Amino acid sequence: TNNTNAFTLYTTVPLYNLTIDGTTTSKTVYLTVYDLILNGNLVINATSVLNTDSLDVNIGGNFTNLNADAGVGLNTGGYRPQVAGQTTTFNKINGNQTITGTTGNNTNFANLVINNTYSNGTVTLQANTAIRVNTDLTLTKGTLADGGNVITVIGNINNSTVHSGTGRITLAGPVIQILSGNGTGKFGNLYLNSAYNVKISSNMEITGVLTFQTKMLDIGSNLLKLSSTSDRK
Repeated sequence: TNNTNAFTLYTTVPLYNLTIDGTTTSKTVYLTVYDLILNGNLVINATSVLNTDSLDVNIGGNFTNLNADAGVGLNTGGYRPQVAGQTTTFNKINGNQTITGTTGNNTNFANLVINNTYSNGTVTLQANTAIRVNTDLTLTKGTLADGGNVITVIGNINNSTVHSGTGRITLAGPVIQILSGNGTGKFGNLYLNSAYNVKISSNMEITGVLTFQTKMLDIGSNLLKLSSTSDRK
């Protein structure tokens, strides 16, 4: 582009590591035409930005967002999905993965998919890592470990694996939110702060604390198991 701090990334092949430097000046990278496939790590430094321009991103390594922006939405912060239909997938096959933020910032996703197929694999949020899923969260393979952080979800959650940690998943959508999965999904701490009742469409288990604000949890004819370590408020 004609802006020396703006770059267009056009690639038809997978890349390994991608670092968007921000040590001297902020830089913005715009994806174009093709989805981004990373076999390694994605690092967004300082005030820099990765604008997906609605294209999907697959991350086979770790993700670091050091942009200090605490804004919420699809077009703010260091990682910008742009549209609600964009999907970011964590899909390492030979090891664990981490998501790292910085104190006070927020990492915004549109759709977020956890599909780590490593044996007993985990995707772990590091300290001071707040993330917001503005569309849907899908847990397919591997454990999503919150690392004591808050994961805010605005859309639905499909959980066929495990969420764990001393933090929580907060449901904060403006419309009815649905929890679904293959019937084996487990949540750690779950906090209901949705504008409407939350509905369950499959069997599931809560191993941590289930917290209600003003709305209800509609389980229908499904089995909701509060395991021996769980509680409700």
